[in-house]
Amino acid sequence: MNNDITSRMRPGIGRRLRVRPWLIMLCGSILLELIIESLARRNPGRAFAFLWSNPVAFMLNCAIIALTISIALIFRKKMFSLSIVTVMWLALGVADCMVISRRTHSPLTEVDLHIDMDALLMMDKYYPWWQIIGIAMFVAALLAGLIIYGVKSPRYQRDYGRGLLRFLITAAISALLGLWAIGAGYVSTSLKPSVYDSYVKYGFPYCFAQGFIDKGMTGSQQYSENTVKNLAEKLDILTEEEQETKYTEDVGAIQRLANSLFGDGDTAETADAVETVRKLIPDEDERDVPNIIFVQLESFFDPLSLLSYTIDGDPIPNYRSLGEEYPSGLLYVPVVSGGTVNTEFEVLTGCNLDFMGTGEFPFSTVLRENVCESLATDLKAHGLKATFIHNYTGSFYGRNTVYSNLCFDRFVSIEYMTGYDKTQKDWAKDWVLEKYIVQALDTSSERDFLMVVTAQTHGEYPPLIDTQPAFTVSAAPGESERLSMEYYITQMYETDAFVGSLVNTLSEYPEPVMVVFYGDHQPGLKQEPADLDGIDPYTTSYVIWANFELDGEDADIETYALGARALELVGVDTGVMVKFHQKYADTEDYLSEMRILQYDMLYGNRYIYGGRTLTRTDVMSFGIEPITISSVYTLAGNLFVTGENFTTDSRIYINGSAQSTIFESEGKLIRPGIEYNPGDKIEVCQIAADRSALSRASYTDPQTESKAPDGENEAAGADAQEGSAAGTDTDKTYENADAQTSAE
Repeated sequence: MNNDITSRMRPGIGRRLRVRPWLIMLCGSILLELIIESLARRNPGRAFAFLWSNPVAFMLNCAIIALTISIALIFRKKMFSLSIVTVMWLALGVADCMVISRRTHSPLTEVDLHIDMDALLMMDKYYPWWQIIGIAMFVAALLAGLIIYGVKSPRYQRDYGRGLLRFLITAAISALLGLWAIGAGYVSTSLKPSVYDSYVKYGFPYCFAQGFIDKGMTGSQQYSENTVKNLAEKLDILTEEEQETKYTEDVGAIQRLANSLFGDGDTAETADAVETVRKLIPDEDERDVPNIIFVQLESFFDPLSLLSYTIDGDPIPNYRSLGEEYPSGLLYVPVVSGGTVNTEFEVLTGCNLDFMGTGEFPFSTVLRENVCESLATDLKAHGLKATFIHNYTGSFYGRNTVYSNLCFDRFVSIEYMTGYDKTQKDWAKDWVLEKYIVQALDTSSERDFLMVVTAQTHGEYPPLIDTQPAFTVSAAPGESERLSMEYYITQMYETDAFVGSLVNTLSEYPEPVMVVFYGDHQPGLKQEPADLDGIDPYTTSYVIWANFELDGEDADIETYALGARALELVGVDTGVMVKFHQKYADTEDYLSEMRILQYDMLYGNRYIYGGRTLTRTDVMSFGIEPITISSVYTLAGNLFVTGENFTTDSRIYINGSAQSTIFESEGKLIRPGIEYNPGDKIEVCQIAADRSALSRASYTDPQTESKAPDGENEAAGADAQEGSAAGTDTDKTYENADAQTSAE
């Protein structure tokens, strides 16, 4: 064998690194930190200002970056490894800059890495198609370049021992510096209540890394079974023994007793969530609970409160009028410019997001896996039927799973709606929601609890195209801000019209109805705190309306207390968190005791439920009314499916395989060029934006002859003859089926 080749293969033989590794780590980390902070603050001068104002935090950020560089220097292909680390940090910096520019005051967090599909679904709302293609091409080219460089990059002498020692020393320095910085108050382990302000004060690398450590929720030192039982006693919640005494006829109680006598103790005991909530409340009487509707208004905020804008009119006259007449106030929300589902979380569960991890999205974590008590369980305990209605795709943030775990009975997303129109950013307009709200009320034999989430006013806010603004903006910080505001207030004006129309409709409804309107967060209009005239960026408002006499004072409240506040107005105190907020909101230990209860219910041992894990024994359905298939037949070489409640998001499946589908009407779908074979399994699925199937309606009829039902042959045959008369019109109609169908 050639001696040169042999020598190159020997351990320790290779190029020498001409620059000292410690110098690479020092200079590289400082340079990357300055670039990252310049991107995060969109101004290099502010990066140097951060270095001057908090040098300890700056050094800690450099140490974190240096730690990743030390890992790269362990490997033989050091330049390639350094390139990967450099690209990683620069990519995070650019991503953070892009996120902040679109999601005002909401920086990139670790949680964003876990909701990549949801982020991809939103890209077309914020960027034109050519920018999306450009970003994809750039990323592809960058990855290709890294792969090529990885193959051709030089090898350096092996120094695994020294490389590992550098890493350990750097890790120790970073840890010691971090502990000192935390102890001296230069940085904080908690980035709440304002994650954005913490990023500004402490720097991007530290805050982003904190997201990997600060996950979920930790219990307080006071958390114990006795502490929770004492809280239960203060709330007049029955203990497990009292429940079994009061409900001796209940099979579940007998089963629990059997488990305690004969069970092996290793299997967690479970209980139906609604039944558990019902039994937790002593001496329950039969209250006449009205229909209760929560309407969460996307990015709904009073634009007249912005000092730097002059708007020639009022974009929210209906909402403002309601606020003057009915109980209302400011609402302190957990997010700004984005994170709608976190506001939903606080409203529905009564839990405080400030107790949870940095940038936490419970809809993507704890609620995705566990059944949880919510306003739905609390009101279902009174016999109400719980329905979720939202004019956007049902799979976003896993809502189709989360709302099942929150024990809702029906789930109505855009895939189950027809007849809506959209904004120029492709958001469904909110007026369509009134139709489904009324349908939900009309189709239930019992009273209803509805959770309605709007979408029309979602960002971003481009200049209006072929539409006159509802009002002109005569003064703004700049021309682009003026055009964005005109788009925003035009959508706001239409959403406010929906509010007014819904109130007018429900005013005449034959049953008592209470509606809670509230904004989920402020819009991403790049407004600065100075523009808000003293109003915190984490602030919107609410108003509680009813078609019956409603007594209540105006009050400014936290989002997690909104449900308890509304239910108190109609005499309902059912539910652990509802009861807690109503009784202890003004007490000294309010927050500390809420933290204990919240941890116990979401992450702890569920002592408040007697140690039982909540489950649901029923199944959530999709749509106000179910999608059904009544017949399947072949005509002129095309497969026809007839039934009820089809939409443009309905897709035919044959034997489990998705088919190109034409939506002809709510009662008919067509699969062109396919004939029905008796024995085929025919399904109609509602396809979400991420191409998942939300629900399936099945039809299996192996015995029936494949033919059109009476009355269908003539109409369908006439259509076919009309197509044939035009030569190839029939083929033209059906070969473009993909343009009219849901994405597969």
